[in-house]
Amino acid sequence: EMVRIDPGADCFTDTLRVTLSHPEPDVAIHYTLDGSLPDLNSPRYSEPITIGETTWVTAIAVRPGVTCLVDSTDSTRASIPHW
Repeated sequence: EMVRIDPGADCFTDTLRVTLSHPEPDVAIHYTLDGSLPDLNSPRYSEPITIGETTWVTAIAVRPGVTCLVDSTDSTRASIPHW
């Protein structure tokens, strides 16, 4: 499953606190804030992110033990990126 990004709002004023979650509790969530595709070197989510300007939040969930990502469509190692 894809990472859930809340709130789902695409418009805000001032700042917005963004949370990332996934139904599987033991996955690692990696994210980027520039619209690029996250990978294992991207920041690992650990607490809500506060944004204050137009930002593309992109996230993936990675199964435990995965040490590299390969292009794959079966999503057995990592979720499909979600913006």
